[in-house]
Amino acid sequence: MLNRLFKLIPIVAVTAVFCLFSNNVNAQSFQTGYFLDNYVYGYRLNPALGVGNDDTKTVVGFVLNDITLGTSTNVGVENFLFNKGGQTVPFTDDLVTKQEFLSGLPAQVNAFASLDLSLLTLGFKTRHGFLTFDTRIRSRNMVTAPKELFTLIKDIQNDGENMANANSMTVPWTNVKAREYFEVGVGYSTRITPDIKVGATVKLLLGAANASFSNSDITIRPNDEGFVVSGSANASITASMVEYDPQKILRETKKYGLQGFGAAIDLGVVWDTPVEGLSASAAVTDLGGIFWKNSIVATANHNETAVSLVDDPPAEEVIASLVDFQTNTKSSFEGVGATFDLGVKYKMPFYERLTVGLHGSFGLGAIPYRDVRFGVTVTPIDQISLALTAASTSNGGAFGAAANFHLGGLNIFGGVDGFITGFGPDHYPVKPVNTVVKLGFTIDVFER
Repeated sequence: MLNRLFKLIPIVAVTAVFCLFSNNVNAQSFQTGYFLDNYVYGYRLNPALGVGNDDTKTVVGFVLNDITLGTSTNVGVENFLFNKGGQTVPFTDDLVTKQEFLSGLPAQVNAFASLDLSLLTLGFKTRHGFLTFDTRIRSRNMVTAPKELFTLIKDIQNDGENMANANSMTVPWTNVKAREYFEVGVGYSTRITPDIKVGATVKLLLGAANASFSNSDITIRPNDEGFVVSGSANASITASMVEYDPQKILRETKKYGLQGFGAAIDLGVVWDTPVEGLSASAAVTDLGGIFWKNSIVATANHNETAVSLVDDPPAEEVIASLVDFQTNTKSSFEGVGATFDLGVKYKMPFYERLTVGLHGSFGLGAIPYRDVRFGVTVTPIDQISLALTAASTSNGGAFGAAANFHLGGLNIFGGVDGFITGFGPDHYPVKPVNTVVKLGFTIDVFER
């Protein structure tokens, strides 16, 4: 046993190195799935969890058999839309005072959205473990901005003329990120001792599109000829559908292709402790990143830079005088965002079909997050498993629920990590949203 454990030391070392670079937008996984019995996609949370249970022989899933949608915000629609005189008006309306609008905003506004679509899932039980092949589309999008940015927007909307004549105007910092890529993974889980099960997944990442924008506080001060600007900003876009045009800045094309290539790994372990019915697990997922090529990069670094508007130059010339553009750039590496998962489960001695557990997920992305939840699982019969969870997350509390049904050779599963509440009269959620929604099915070709 010790020899086998020593073999894991190089893997741990490689994991630590990958973590240094995996610092971008994290995935949002379906956390409540950890508590389900017979859950097919448990290996995505921890590759050592495997697929289904020990009796599962095969798994087949095809186009759109699994859809996972995640949304996390610390603001709601009610922060930007207001009811005035029986009408719904935006925060920029004159009827909404600045104090009324700002009083409901946090110091920093965060919004994150993710989408995972399965294209093909295959799983086969081998002599000593379980082998999986997984292909899916993954989308990650985030925005972070300070309260001051929305203050500026309201001021410009309601008092634009006075703003133009002011001594100076400051555009606060902002951070926007979007990434779309394909993932092809091959995984394997096996027992190295009767009590320890390990798993690993190696992933090929194929980048489709990538875009980002960030800036420091930018100060704009008018003068007799135009304005003076101080501050910095960086933007990049990598997509085959657009290219740089000196006249239009960006021009749409009819080209389609991959713009990035990379790799990532998932590593996991499950330990059946000496305490009967108690198991513990640990995993790290999405260790790696993508090398993006042929990006269009725009940078602006200014310290009291004067821009003349005397001859009324076109907007393209003004932009060109402020921004440096680079095209066909060399490959640049970007981490996809590592996530650490820890969990414990305990089967009740008085009723083994009742399980309680604790699971924590910790992301190291541009917006670090945590999701720590307590779960209760009941599996009244082998074909049905139900779970309820209560969580403490980076954006507040949440209650989740999930179900897994094994009907003959068909597995149907779904659930939510956080129920959406507080719907307005027009049927949109007015409160902050913090959830992951999962729905899918797979087929066990050789039913046990």
